[in-house]
Amino acid sequence: TQYRLGVPCPAPWRELANSDEVRFGGSGVTNPGACETHPVDSHGQYQSILITVPPLAVTVLAPERW
Repeated sequence: TQYRLGVPCPAPWRELANSDEVRFGGSGVTNPGACETHPVDSHGQYQSILITVPPLAVTVLAPERW
């Protein structure tokens, strides 16, 4: 499932951790590569990214540069 998430800065965002990775016993639904920002308002932010939401998991993202 794709989900738009507001972010505070226009930079590529990378997944640092995802509890749905196969190595943690998950199904392998991850966000490989960088998630590019778009100038679309979301969650009170002027930039946003589209991420794949894994089932019953936690995903941690961070900008490559701020």
